Amino acid sequence: TIANDGITTVTDGSVADLDNTGNATVSGGVVADLDNSGSGDLMIGTGGTVTTLSNAGTASNAGEVGTLTNSGGTFTNTGNVTGTSSVTGGTLDNDGGTLTGDVTVGTNGTLTTSGDVQGTIANDGITTVTDGSVADLDNTGNVTVSGGEVADLDNTGNATVSGGVVADLDNSGSGDLTIGTDGTVTTLSNAGTASNAGEVGTLTNSGGTFTNTGTVTG
Repeated sequence: TIANDGITTVTDGSVADLDNTGNATVSGGVVADLDNSGSGDLMIGTGGTVTTLSNAGTASNAGEVGTLTNSGGTFTNTGNVTGTSSVTGGTLDNDGGTLTGDVTVGTNGTLTTSGDVQGTIANDGITTVTDGSVADLDNTGNVTVSGGEVADLDNTGNATVSGGVVADLDNSGSGDLTIGTDGTVTTLSNAGTASNAGEVGTLTNSGGTFTNTGTVTG
């Protein structure tokens, strides 16, 4: 185990365990288990790999992370997280990167993404999609789509589509949905409270209230 409260750089080879409260850089090689504390500053370069990462401080990844747990601070991803991501606190900023696995956002967590999310986002906190693509989003918290494309969104919380495109949106009886003037939903099923000032393709209203000041094209 390397316990770092100064400056540590990994350029090659392998490190089994690294506990960081200082400044750490993984520019190459593999760190199997890395714990970046609240005071820690971590940078993973394009040639670096961290198999299991726990972050509570400030961290950025341009390389590859296997499994991510973010309990605080900010993790900025321009690389690839190949496994699952869990945001129990703090912020996961997927800044043009790729999240290959499923993402869980807890009540105290925040996810912003302008990259690609290939797994399912289970959001109970705050999630914002500004660009890129999301395969599947299950929301019980607060979601805003301002750009990009979401293939499937199931909403039982609060959802706003202010821009971008949601291909398939299911707004349940407890769901509250707002589609802004620049928002598009291709297929909408509503049983809750929904309003549209943008564009909806096909609408099925099985309950609740759908208020339209925009366009339903289908």
